[in-house]
Amino acid sequence: LGNYIELFTGSTKSARIFRQAVGNTFLFSLLAVPLSVGTALPMAVVLESVHQRVKTLFRFIYFLPVVTGSVAVTIIWSYVYAPNWGLLSQLMKMIGATPPRSWLSDPTQVYFGIPLAMIAVTIVYVWVTFGYNTVLFIAALQGVPAVFREAARIDGANSWQEFWYIVIPLL
Repeated sequence: LGNYIELFTGSTKSARIFRQAVGNTFLFSLLAVPLSVGTALPMAVVLESVHQRVKTLFRFIYFLPVVTGSVAVTIIWSYVYAPNWGLLSQLMKMIGATPPRSWLSDPTQVYFGIPLAMIAVTIVYVWVTFGYNTVLFIAALQGVPAVFREAARIDGANSWQEFWYIVIPLL
């Protein structure tokens, strides 16, 4: 019990690192979960509304980052985030902006109170999990009984009301 008290109240280096790690985990969760759901759910709704012939192709395209190896994803994003010659740095130079010294390791780069490295890692995480979350939402959308949606339409609900009051609660 004393070790736990030391972790949460102590002033040792390991206690400070532990508290910072817990804080970073909560911050990452607060960023990643809403962004993951907020991007995957609309895409799942769009994919469910396209023609049956192209539905499988789009599912494959969006699921591709999930089946791509983590080493390949790391290499791709290391080229995107490279400080001097990376894709993002080059794009910023093209529009006349000054890119940060380092996208992933400069602790002084903070935007809206969030370290740039945390933003960069969150973007990669959302990109990697986007396809998986989209497929999960597609399966959930297919599980919503059509009778409820038909009843809402008969009662005069528009598409937005049908989605907000019928589909979202049943998901």
